[in-house]
Amino acid sequence: MKIKNLFLKPLERPIDGVIKADDDRNLQTELDEYVITRDVARGLSTLTERYLDDRTANGVWISGFFGSGKSHLLKMLSLVLDGRPLANGTRGSDILLPKIEDEIVQAALRKAAGVPSRSILFNIDQKFDGIGGDHAAPILEVFVKVMNEMQGYFGNQGYIAQFEHDLDKREEFQPFRATYEKVNGRTWEADREAVTTVRASAFDKAYAEHFGIPISDARGVIKRVREDYKVSIESFAHRVRDYIDKQPAGFRLNFFIDEVGQFIGQDSKRMLNLQTVAETLGTICGGRAWVFVTSQADLEGVLGDFRNLQAQDISKIQGRFKTRITLASADVREVIQKRLLAKKESEPEALTVIWDKEKDNLQTLFRFGDQSRSYNGWRGSDEFCGLYPFHPYQFELFQEAITQLSKQGAFTGRHQSVGERSMLAVFQEVAKSVRDDQIGRLATFDHMYDGIAASLRGDMQTSIKLAERQLGDLQLRILKSLFLLKWVREFKATPRNVAILLIDRPDVDIRAHEQAVKEALAMLESQSYLQRNGGEYEFLTDAEKDIEVEIKNTEVDDSAVAKLLVDTLFSDVLRDQKIRYDANQQDYSYARKLDDVVMGREADIGLNIVTAEHPNYGQLTTLAAQNMGRHELLAVLPADTRLNDLARLYLKADKYIRQNSGGNDASRRTILEQRGQQNATRRAEMITLANDFLSRAALYLNGARLESAGHGEPRGRFSKALQELIEFAYPRLKLLKGGRSGSAFLYS
Repeated sequence: MKIKNLFLKPLERPIDGVIKADDDRNLQTELDEYVITRDVARGLSTLTERYLDDRTANGVWISGFFGSGKSHLLKMLSLVLDGRPLANGTRGSDILLPKIEDEIVQAALRKAAGVPSRSILFNIDQKFDGIGGDHAAPILEVFVKVMNEMQGYFGNQGYIAQFEHDLDKREEFQPFRATYEKVNGRTWEADREAVTTVRASAFDKAYAEHFGIPISDARGVIKRVREDYKVSIESFAHRVRDYIDKQPAGFRLNFFIDEVGQFIGQDSKRMLNLQTVAETLGTICGGRAWVFVTSQADLEGVLGDFRNLQAQDISKIQGRFKTRITLASADVREVIQKRLLAKKESEPEALTVIWDKEKDNLQTLFRFGDQSRSYNGWRGSDEFCGLYPFHPYQFELFQEAITQLSKQGAFTGRHQSVGERSMLAVFQEVAKSVRDDQIGRLATFDHMYDGIAASLRGDMQTSIKLAERQLGDLQLRILKSLFLLKWVREFKATPRNVAILLIDRPDVDIRAHEQAVKEALAMLESQSYLQRNGGEYEFLTDAEKDIEVEIKNTEVDDSAVAKLLVDTLFSDVLRDQKIRYDANQQDYSYARKLDDVVMGREADIGLNIVTAEHPNYGQLTTLAAQNMGRHELLAVLPADTRLNDLARLYLKADKYIRQNSGGNDASRRTILEQRGQQNATRRAEMITLANDFLSRAALYLNGARLESAGHGEPRGRFSKALQELIEFAYPRLKLLKGGRSGSAFLYS
């Protein structure tokens, strides 16, 4: 009897291992196959209690490692709490609620599902990509965008959506759309993205026609709308409240946001932006607008990365996202067992016979030693039958492997920390690979590599692809297993433990198997596929890539980055420490500023260079206004972070090389010497880039764009511009002849 004949459903059936927020094609299947685990049910109990009765905390934080099902849970919650039926007329709650065994939790969730509501579900990174303009408050921008789209307005341009919303409030939007199509022969939706450019005249005609005004008065209307457009968290919350107030009594508007943790990354401003949005929605909307988010890390883990956040800010965020659901490995195992591994009989006779005969042997065979982390085995016949052909350790160990691979950036995709395959999809691939074997065969850990190979970066697979052409079966299986476990420090890759990973049947001759593994390990070491450290073996990747990751993980102070940028821009490119005023040949000291921060000595006049990392970058009007009346020349560099990134990477590499230049490892020293040479080239590249940026920088004096300096060679154009700065700062200077060098106060 073959393994595939045991299962209730065909192993080959399509299972979408990656649930996407914006994919509505398989909602019925996703609902039918969703498994509510015991831990999820407990989380839903807390959630429904607060959702129904607590108006002080409107945030829900769903966390779980790669492939744990957090996106699936988020999507299911959005369907259950949304009052609208699916395409076939059924409701999400009708399908999911019967899956909850706890009657109290089921009743509470049924009550929550009965609250009139609307769900807005989206992946935040996908929505953010289409937004232009200022990114100072990216979380707010995405909230505004999805709210606009939900109401039928144009999400990609906030000012156009605002125009549509304002018309809608006066019940003019639909009539205006009709007028636009009548006048122009095209729909408003087809043209609205270009109404300020190629369709400007079409808009003017339609606007004039609709409101009965001369076309000359209509010109510039949409341009003024764009110039006047601004949005704040408070105004957004009021708009949400206005929408809710027009709905039936007790109505809720719920935002379901996937992948927030990855979007926030290491940016504490984004975290605070999310907290403020949720808090303001909770306050202004009276607990009728909720925010559900997913993240790989739990809330405490994310906040732990932000050392610059004050304790008060952390407590506010924790208080806002009081409801937390964490998906652990036990949840994933339960989902895989029920959704993929369910058998036609709960305990098939063919499996119980094996268990009864081999249970003592199985407990001994899979006992990891050598101070490695221990894992529980099958607890009885029911668990052996339920998980077959897998061992319990494989779920937890593979989760740890995937987590560490993610941290090393091993996966392809938009976020390199996130693979494209879920654990469910990987285990399905492994089960399919053994489906035609006779019952009794066990899945081995190396099969997991084949389940994720399609998602791995090409350079991560170089050694294994080479090995596939040169090594035997056992050596290749070892290599795949140890690649997965390279960064799992809790696992000790001794010959005994490696042999356990490759046990494929209960009646294996363990002594012969271990000896074969020892011989294979020795051969792999001799051919430099593996490195031996004491009694343990480690998979060898490209050493240069390992060092590169370590360099990028080296921490450097922002102040050091700023100092290097100042040295590059001022000392290496502009070079002059003082300004020589041509009219009297006198020298004047000036303050060096970078992003508004004085670097060195103060002076009566100054040069302020603004980089792309300035908090107001992109808001030229604001920067120019701040420059008004100041005795300083403002230079706004092009919108490019390469110079800042190069400076940061240069300092990281320099620090890492200095800290690691010793040691007896000749190959490592050679690589570090190469990195030092590359860093010298990187420093020269910074100077070249700084020259280019300063030659194209926008210059402002007294709030006005300075065109007289022209473009081109930085020293020449800045010399011209600084002449004008001196004349502006010291208007009576031309009346005097001579004077003490650098004595600016004489001429003020």
